[in-house]
Amino acid sequence: MLLRADDQPDGDELDEEFAELKAQFGEQALFVKKEWDADGSDNLIKKYQVPAPPALVFTDAGAKIVKQFDKAGTVESMKPVVESVLETDKNSH
Repeated sequence: MLLRADDQPDGDELDEEFAELKAQFGEQALFVKKEWDADGSDNLIKKYQVPAPPALVFTDAGAKIVKQFDKAGTVESMKPVVESVLETDKNSH
């Protein structure tokens, strides 16, 4: 899940990185993007204890946090996390 603010200085870059991950893994995992001030975001912010935007939260199939980045990440830094979550979820079923 990507949580970011509308006025995020690197917002376009974050969107591109997120879209690239979604293109690579979108058939195997759910990707959610929420704006920090959007309706319903406050529940996610509280649930995952996100201090400030931007944040990337990776969860397993049970919504348990596996990894959280409290700043923008790159595809290279996030791809191993996604692969690890997918492998763990595959092995638990």
